[in-house]
Amino acid sequence: MARQDEDAWAMWIDEMANQLKDISGKVRYDSSRYLALSGIAIFHSKIALKRDDHEALLMAQNQADEIKLEDERSIALRGICHSMCIMAEREKKPEMLNFALGVVNRIVNDYDKTMAMADIAMTMTHLGNYEGAKKHISDASGQVRKISNAFNRFEALRTVVEAMAEMGAFTKRRDLIEIAVNLSKKIGGGFHRALTFSKLAECYAQVDESDKAKEYVRTASENIKNITDGYQVALVLSKIALAVNNISKTMTNLAGTSGSTELLTQAEAILDDINDHYFKAKALIEIGETMLMLDMVDQSEGMINKAVISAYKVTDKYNKAMIFSEIAVPLARLGEYLQAKRGIEKSIELTKQLGDEYYKALALKCTAEILPELIPTKDAAPIFLERAKGIVLAEKYKGADLLNAAIKIETAEEMLGKGKFEEAVDQAVVALEITENVTGVHSKLEVQLPEKLKKKLRVMKT
Repeated sequence: MARQDEDAWAMWIDEMANQLKDISGKVRYDSSRYLALSGIAIFHSKIALKRDDHEALLMAQNQADEIKLEDERSIALRGICHSMCIMAEREKKPEMLNFALGVVNRIVNDYDKTMAMADIAMTMTHLGNYEGAKKHISDASGQVRKISNAFNRFEALRTVVEAMAEMGAFTKRRDLIEIAVNLSKKIGGGFHRALTFSKLAECYAQVDESDKAKEYVRTASENIKNITDGYQVALVLSKIALAVNNISKTMTNLAGTSGSTELLTQAEAILDDINDHYFKAKALIEIGETMLMLDMVDQSEGMINKAVISAYKVTDKYNKAMIFSEIAVPLARLGEYLQAKRGIEKSIELTKQLGDEYYKALALKCTAEILPELIPTKDAAPIFLERAKGIVLAEKYKGADLLNAAIKIETAEEMLGKGKFEEAVDQAVVALEITENVTGVHSKLEVQLPEKLKKKLRVMKT
């Protein structure tokens, strides 16, 4: 988005955050107030990432220090640890993980501690500290058995298994993936098992084990019959579709497995069996976001629009507040900033009306965690550049204007290589505008660059 629009958007996000802080300050009961504070702390830790603001990370830690209840403080500290891990990897500063480890040592809740340790292990892998990564993933694995809640225990174990498998794929260590496979046998429930198997399939594909990759795609799909909840089925099908798409980038032969589009069609068919509008909206969001990741932009927009309709039909005020927050993220990614803004404002309005302070704190925490996700990211630059490149270079020698467009693309690539994302997108915008003025190219643009992405390309610069 243009610089003035970006500034206005940032001011609006800060304004919404201040409203959430005001609501938090009016919550009387300690358990609910501290839950709300954990959401505010996570908000600051995510803002630190989005704005490269280390002071915001310090603010998040100060917020966490105000939380006197251990479980709620653990939630906030895990969020802070996650942000530190991403910053350490992004800035190539392994020493930042020492601060993250200090945060982990303050986490008391076994579930949050396990998840944070797995996070650190993955970051160490990406930064080349393989011995440290193995130690921390081993510690995380040992921590799992201390988690009393069965669903949380399976989710934590799934996280450990997936982290270990990714470590094996990243380092081309098949033995680590095999250890992850053995650990996965302890995971109960079709839902967690299906998600785990789709991740194992991706990891096997990365180490060129095509037969095992296909085997785990099929096994993930077969586990769906053990899931009775319609929303969970739709979610799992979406995740498998994404996994199949990722696998297809390294493997051309996936015979005997369903394709991404087919899996998403199956997920859509499940929606008719979901009678609760809240869970139907959540399923539509999941499918829509997956479609967006697979570059099915028009279909994604259709799913998200249906999710908005379902959201308005939700009768429970708490669920309605939650779903309007959740729906804002894909709307913003589709370039529908006004609708995303309305969703957040609707959510905050409903949160204020909630009488039960615990649910008010939960809804507040949900919105606080989602708000930073609405800040446009630099990830848009490579996507748009690739689009522009494919269109322009194909027409490169058909006229001086298109040759000029091709030069713009080459300049954009150079800018992108230097990390100058805004300049890269600027050049891509000019290139595409040139092509739209050349006879015979506009129709090709319509095919290769859906209207929603063209619109987004014109308004986003980060």
